[in-house]
Amino acid sequence: MPLQKEVAKRAKNGCKYLFKRQVYLPDGRRTTIRLGNISEKAAVEIDGFITQLVEARDNALDIPPKVQQWLESVNGRLLENLVAASLCSAPDRTKTITWEEHSADFLARKRQTVKPGIIEQLEIALNQCTSYLPKNIKLRDLTGAHAKGFYSHMLNSIGENTAKKRLARCREVLHDAVEMELIESNKFVLRSLPVAVGVADKQYVPEHIIEDVIAIIPEEKTEWALLLALSRWLGCRNTSEIQNLAWDDIDWEANTICIKSPKTERQAKANRLVPIFDEIAPLLKRMHERNQDSAYVLPHCRHLSNPATTLKRWVRKAGHEPWKEFFNSLRASRETDLMDLVGLRRAFLWIGNTTQVAERNYRLIKSTDFVDEQKPGLGAYRIQKSGAKSGAKSGAAQACLGAHFDHRYEKTLEKPGLWKSEATRHGLEP
Repeated sequence: MPLQKEVAKRAKNGCKYLFKRQVYLPDGRRTTIRLGNISEKAAVEIDGFITQLVEARDNALDIPPKVQQWLESVNGRLLENLVAASLCSAPDRTKTITWEEHSADFLARKRQTVKPGIIEQLEIALNQCTSYLPKNIKLRDLTGAHAKGFYSHMLNSIGENTAKKRLARCREVLHDAVEMELIESNKFVLRSLPVAVGVADKQYVPEHIIEDVIAIIPEEKTEWALLLALSRWLGCRNTSEIQNLAWDDIDWEANTICIKSPKTERQAKANRLVPIFDEIAPLLKRMHERNQDSAYVLPHCRHLSNPATTLKRWVRKAGHEPWKEFFNSLRASRETDLMDLVGLRRAFLWIGNTTQVAERNYRLIKSTDFVDEQKPGLGAYRIQKSGAKSGAKSGAAQACLGAHFDHRYEKTLEKPGLWKSEATRHGLEP
């Protein structure tokens, strides 16, 4: 049947006519396939494809390759009409789903299970990838060239480690597509595109630098001094563990602090017990005297998204140069010290990470690890066995901290309730 057209009442796209085509069904009935408000040239081309589909159906022939290619690009009401007229079969979802569709579905499912901070990072990575990839590209059409091109594109505007992290987010989406059997393999997994982020950007921050900075912070700014102290001597994650730290989490009698960790909550490690180290005790008590009306230890800083900016100004004012990975370096520095002073078991429990993570990301080299002294068999350097000094105390005194804390736990375990359950959960029974 010939192509039909009628005047469109509303021609928003500048095309004046509505086109339609009638075809016979296999049982002899007629049905109308509406092409919509398109240009006449496009309507004639589509009509030619429909004619070839009718001939292939009626004569049990294979659909021509060019028509099959066109079918793969058709969607919406037109595709539904072609399927209803038995001119083609319903499309295989695995062949038509696009990167945009699956990444949006992946993000919607993730919102129900992960923290808002992770969702924010996922959105940034997926939006950047979507902007780079061809529009409406299908999952099965993604190649290793797209992955390499996207990674190189990111390196033009962001650092290498950030680019690796965002590439890993995109890999996660395609891993999900493989598990759902939408694609056979993840084309973003290439040996030439590693995503491992090491400790190269972290650096050990000596304690005397933190002491110098805290010394110049005025008493009315004690909150900033305490934030720096908690980061360096308690190894708290910023800002997830700092912003929710409350006075109720501090047990002055047991000399412990319960750190709530949203990052490890899903691994059954919602919180951990750490001692109130001597380095932070004076600042903590001073802040408690000045801020008893607030439920939180850091009522102002807990609302800041990037407190490192202000702390870097204090570091410069104290005569030092700010270090890379500001808070991560402080956390890694503390764990490095604890490994030397109280052993690996307590270091991992108090900082709140696994052995593998600590070995890979938190074990740093200190300037005091080596001394310039000739000794037979050790070359130009030898390992210095004593720990770094902490304030006015020697490394030997600090090494006694573990035994002291075990003694405090003996008293803690005699008390019912939260503290006993937390100590038992973390395997800190005497």
